[in-house]
Amino acid sequence: MKLALCLALSSLAACASVQSGPTPVPDSTAPPENRIGIYLGQRQLDEDEWEPLDEQPVFGLEYSREAEGDAVGFEVGLMGSADDDNVLGTDVEVSTGELYGGIRKTFGEDVLRPYVGAGLSFLNLRVDASGLGDDDDTSPAFYAHGGLAIAASEAFMIGLDLRFRAQEVRHRRLPDRGKIDVAVTTHDAALQSRIIFRHVGSRNAVS
Repeated sequence: MKLALCLALSSLAACASVQSGPTPVPDSTAPPENRIGIYLGQRQLDEDEWEPLDEQPVFGLEYSREAEGDAVGFEVGLMGSADDDNVLGTDVEVSTGELYGGIRKTFGEDVLRPYVGAGLSFLNLRVDASGLGDDDDTSPAFYAHGGLAIAASEAFMIGLDLRFRAQEVRHRRLPDRGKIDVAVTTHDAALQSRIIFRHVGSRNAVS
C-alpha cells in the first residue's frame, strides 16, 4: 500500500510584485510600494507518488515590497493546501502549510509586468489516515516562482503565477510506523490579485 500519497504537500502559491511610479528614470525619493496579494489555484504533486491526492486546491496570502531604485524587493507569505479521498478502503486526509520568504523583482511599469521571485520555504505536511493514525513533518526547501501581473489600476493588479519547489520529508509508514524519506515536488499554478498601497516613510516622498 503506497501511503506516500497520503503525504501531500502544498507550496502554495503565489503572488506577484509590481514597481509603480510611472517615471522612466528611477526616483530614489519615491515611496516604496507595499503589496498585499491573494493566491487561489491548484498544487500539483508527483502523480506516481500521491495519486489520487496529487491535485490539491491551494490558497495563499503574501506581503511584498519594492522601491524605486532598489535592485530587488522582498516577499513573505503563507500558503496551504488540502485534499481527502478513500485509498484502498481507508479515508485519508492530507493537508499542508507553508511559510516562505525571499527576494522579488518586477520588470517594467506598463500594464503588463512580468516578475520573478525565489527564496526559502518551510513546509509542514500532515497526513491523517482513518484507523491507522496520523503523522506530520516540517522541512526547509528552496522555491522559485514567476508570473505576469496586469495592472488594472494604480492600486489593483491581477495575474497568473507559477511556482516550483522540491524537498524531502521524513514520515512514518502506516500502520507499521517505520520512518521513510519521501521526496515531495510541487508545481503550483494560481490566479493572484493584489492591492498596492504606498507608505511615505523614511523616504519622505510625495507620490
